[in-house]
Amino acid sequence: MEEARIIICSRDSAFAARIERDLALWQESYCVRCATERIGWEQLSASTLISAIRFLDLTGEEGRQDGPEPQLPREAATVIVSSSETQAIQAYRWHPTACLPSDFSYTEFCEAMDQCFPLWRQGLLWLELPFHREQVRLPLCQLRYAEADGRETLLYCAGGQMRVSISLGKTEEQLPFPPFLRCQKSFLVHTGAIRELSGGNVVMADGRLIPMTRERARELTDAVRAWNAARGTEVNVV
Repeated sequence: MEEARIIICSRDSAFAARIERDLALWQESYCVRCATERIGWEQLSASTLISAIRFLDLTGEEGRQDGPEPQLPREAATVIVSSSETQAIQAYRWHPTACLPSDFSYTEFCEAMDQCFPLWRQGLLWLELPFHREQVRLPLCQLRYAEADGRETLLYCAGGQMRVSISLGKTEEQLPFPPFLRCQKSFLVHTGAIRELSGGNVVMADGRLIPMTRERARELTDAVRAWNAARGTEVNVV
């Protein structure tokens, strides 16, 4: 299976660990497979960075270079992390795909990764499902929730709704946990697509109310709270 290639260029182990932490959360949310590597500035070269998403640490003194500057290939995506506006402006000589402040949030990290989509689409995880007499492929990042309908399943996706000729149980076998959870016998949901837990119901981002069973309520509540605590996001739980 293909992976998206991520290069973290920094001599600061705490910085690299922070990128790796947010990257792990992002992979879980977007259902993407990645291979991550840490390198130093002295290892930057065009040959090692082609087809990679590279995070360049320009915070503090990190961005100052001795000798000739590396020529970064354009067949890649560059995310600059800088501690000042001057550093960010100077970094535009590398044609960055996105820029992040040194105190970036998880939401800002995701926005930067959105700008790098052509370089991580190869690592997407897919659902392989029967549709009438054909097979369809759906990237997991598009699926918000799924509903059982007899021996078939209704998939509610970012781009609309589709029906596939397979049971919800068989569909669930292809889905990772997290981010996907059962909230009752007939529904499973993507944790990141939940807007609110209220009165025994799961309120999805599109406004759909899905009842939770008592057996699933505590598991789902704990999962949603952990999900949001890790990402610094908020879902109302009442």
